[in-house]
Amino acid sequence: MTEQHTSDPLVELRTQITDLTSQLLDVFSERGDVALAIAAEKQDRGASRIRDPEREQAVIDRAVANNLGPFSDESVARFVQFVMDEASQLQADATGLPLEANTVVQKGTAV
Repeated sequence: MTEQHTSDPLVELRTQITDLTSQLLDVFSERGDVALAIAAEKQDRGASRIRDPEREQAVIDRAVANNLGPFSDESVARFVQFVMDEASQLQADATGLPLEANTVVQKGTAV
């Protein structure tokens, strides 16, 4: 008689989630390495800040445009924004550059 092996679909699905989470972490780390290389380039070029709002919006727009689901466009936008926020902070920590451009407030001017 052969032994029947029954698998639990929930366990298999959770294993897939664990594997996907590991892959996400690998990609997140790789993205961090690239962000650090970009930070070094920014610093070498005399950048005054880390963040580039126009570039960030373009990245979000592209991600949303390529979204095939099942997550909503808003979820994708939040996820991409989170990743960029973390990468920007990593760059700022590595270079000492501010995240945003310093704004000069003149006397009597509201910010």
